[in-house]
Amino acid sequence: MSDGLDYDVVVIGSGIAGSTLALCLAKQGVRTLVVEKGRHPHFVIGESTVPSTSYSFEYLNELTDVPELAAAYSYPGLKKAGCTGWPKQHFWFGWNDPGEPVTPDKELCFYALLPPRGPDFHANRADLDHFFVKLFPKYEVTYHDKTAVTAFESDETSARVTIKPENGDERTVTAAYVVDCTGHASFLAKKFGMRKADPELSTNSRSLFGHFKNVKFLDDILPANDEVGFLRDGGTIHHIFKGGWIWGIRFDSGVMSVGITLDRDVWPLDESITAEEELRTIIDRYPTVKAALGEMVPIRPIIRTGRVHGGTDRIQFSVNAIHGERFILSPHSAGFIDPLFSTGILLTGAFLNRFVPLAAKAAKDGDWGMERFRPLETVFMREIEMVDKVVGGMFRSWRYGHATFTHYWRLWLYVGSAMYLTRVAVPQEDAAGPGVFAANIPSVERLVRRMHEIIFDPAFEAESGTKALKATMDEVWDASHGPGMMDWPLDPDRTLCVKFLATGETRLAQLHMLKWWRSLVASNPTVAAKVQVGRVARWILDNRKRKHTDQREIEESRKGDGVFAKAYTIIENIRLGAIKGPFTDNPALLWNTDADAAAGVEVTAKAYDVHATENDPVARAKQPGKSA
Repeated sequence: MSDGLDYDVVVIGSGIAGSTLALCLAKQGVRTLVVEKGRHPHFVIGESTVPSTSYSFEYLNELTDVPELAAAYSYPGLKKAGCTGWPKQHFWFGWNDPGEPVTPDKELCFYALLPPRGPDFHANRADLDHFFVKLFPKYEVTYHDKTAVTAFESDETSARVTIKPENGDERTVTAAYVVDCTGHASFLAKKFGMRKADPELSTNSRSLFGHFKNVKFLDDILPANDEVGFLRDGGTIHHIFKGGWIWGIRFDSGVMSVGITLDRDVWPLDESITAEEELRTIIDRYPTVKAALGEMVPIRPIIRTGRVHGGTDRIQFSVNAIHGERFILSPHSAGFIDPLFSTGILLTGAFLNRFVPLAAKAAKDGDWGMERFRPLETVFMREIEMVDKVVGGMFRSWRYGHATFTHYWRLWLYVGSAMYLTRVAVPQEDAAGPGVFAANIPSVERLVRRMHEIIFDPAFEAESGTKALKATMDEVWDASHGPGMMDWPLDPDRTLCVKFLATGETRLAQLHMLKWWRSLVASNPTVAAKVQVGRVARWILDNRKRKHTDQREIEESRKGDGVFAKAYTIIENIRLGAIKGPFTDNPALLWNTDADAAAGVEVTAKAYDVHATENDPVARAKQPGKSA
């Protein structure tokens, strides 16, 4: 530990990155202080997980033994933590043309993890972040909210952080290391001029978003789609149109997170209209979107971006470096691309698995030198490049229509599958191993760069360019991927639904997945050298074991608080045909109902307040008349 210093680590910010980092560090014996400018609970987006996110937090639990992290990697775990959420069984995409409803040939779907490994979930972040903060006393994390960081200095021996409580005197604490988890505010990045004036990213978007009630289920508007197999709202909704996309992230409270992200070159900001006027104008252009969102009512003010470096409405930012003497930036403090594909929490989970073991060892060795953390910067820069090329290329594809979008979308399928399946097989703490969006997998990196090069070619033309995208993806999808991966028409005439990761569905799907995984690893020797076959075997066996353990927990739950059983009931109810419509406001899809109360199902977390700092020995020691 760091003798003579107040703390080993000071974490600035207590969102999902700062709170989970603090819990994991403290469990490893690292003396940790968290400083939060605001107060929980508070509104924040970043509400959808993907399979690799769930796996990252599951792995982090195994690495650090913080079992409450289960709230961050499964819908039943989220509900046991008392948080509002929703089971996510798939990613649904619908192509919208002005004045035309979405038709089956304009629908795309990619299954997420299904039970027993899944499902992934949507989380009301105000609930989830607060849940983790409420664990601070249990893990002996010192916490100050409503406290600003006003200054930072460091040298080769320590870091000094000056903090100012809202109703208290300014004081300085010392630590061996500081982690900036302040997100867009990026306190240390701004202080040291690390933020790039030009992000040098191909994605160029802005956004407006909020939480709403009275949002209709798509299956109350469109005919049921057997190919999807679930209610469309049983996953994350992506309405795509030329120049932008609309997300729909449903919660089991009846509220929905809705946001529009726009290509700034196609949809430049018009400051003469309000955020709500712009929102309504876009919604009214597309019949299916209007039918679902036309009567929605905001439950909080709509936010339109314009707060990032210099007040620009562009949401992308990046840095020249993520660490310096005695400090490091968490991913969301170092860079951001776009909400598309939910990469924010994904990058956070990957960072935590790498940083926590390094920090624990640094605390033990008393060595917090920059070289120890340099590999984290190297992999993060590659990850941001990969995310930007996939997301930026997706935005560009929308300019040319549904067919072009479909064949660039196939790149995301490939990258997402490669990312998940290779990361299952290697230690997550290894910064040189497979990363977010398949960074550090050479063959996949080459594919991403090639597809990005095609779509951004100044001479790109819709028909010939789409053929080039299709040919490139056809070359990498081979028969080992299973049926439906190669025979995609140039201009799809049916719903295309990919169930490649749906290992809980059929043994055949799992066999196809493993065959493809072996082919991918064999073509990347640097990845093959890191693979631990035992991890893959444990992952397969664990899938089978979870079926039985989940069933036992369902039965036990029915005898107790009912939470786990209720969560599984909602999971089953979003399967197509499980319940009859209408689905909007259907009690079978809501958590807090009169039936729940009658059955004794817990619907809120048993919370306790952690805003006080009376348990802070450093603060007490520095107050006259008090001792540690």
